[in-house]
Amino acid sequence: MDELGQTRSRFLALYDRLKHEMMHDADIEFTDEMRLQVEEIVDYNVPRGEADILLMLFNQILRT
Repeated sequence: MDELGQTRSRFLALYDRLKHEMMHDADIEFTDEMRLQVEEIVDYNVPRGEADILLMLFNQILRT
């Protein structure tokens, strides 16, 4: 696996943890319907295009 692939794998593992913490934060009052909608939106956007942009940025920062 190349460096970007390794970074992506680590990011996705961290993403799952952060998403779980956010979705179960006692300070955020979600209804069950709201939680499902937010989770669906986040799952659609973050692991796909948004993650690619972040990973490319991180990769460039690490190389400088």
